[in-house]
Amino acid sequence: MLPLLRTFDAQIWSYDAPGKAKMLSSFHIQRYFAWQAWVEGFKGIGHWVYAHHNPATTRWMADMREGVGAFFAVVYEGRGPVPSKRWESMREGIEDWMLLDMLRKEIDAAKARGVSADRLKSAEWQVTEMPRQMMKRLRDAGRYVHRMVSDTAFDEVTVELDAAKRAVVKEIVRVRALK
Repeated sequence: MLPLLRTFDAQIWSYDAPGKAKMLSSFHIQRYFAWQAWVEGFKGIGHWVYAHHNPATTRWMADMREGVGAFFAVVYEGRGPVPSKRWESMREGIEDWMLLDMLRKEIDAAKARGVSADRLKSAEWQVTEMPRQMMKRLRDAGRYVHRMVSDTAFDEVTVELDAAKRAVVKEIVRVRALK
């Protein structure tokens, strides 16, 4: 389907409705989705049921028996939206995507200034191969996690993603300074 959509030269956005979201890793669903969007060339991601409010029940105590709103919500009720792990993970993923986009633009600007491809090699790796590696790490960590237990695999991937983000920021600064 993607090859056909790409023939229309239009922005492609994507979203997922994975079901039983409280049993899924927020890293896989939200943050992975942003990295996948980058690799596939998508311009945006969305979320199924960003907020859901039912005055008869509370999202804080909801479980899968209560229906769709019980486990898809990204924000909870309170005094204004109350962020969840899914919300924070989506924010992190979008920030990751935006930094990769910023680096891509700096690479293009450097090329326009006449900077050699050899001097841009590490930056090109950051926007092409590194995202594929991060997607693989997220996939390897798995989709499901017990919601009451912190999983070491997800903690390790978070450390790697944060390190990748710092590396991209450093590369943005480096490429911007190239003459």
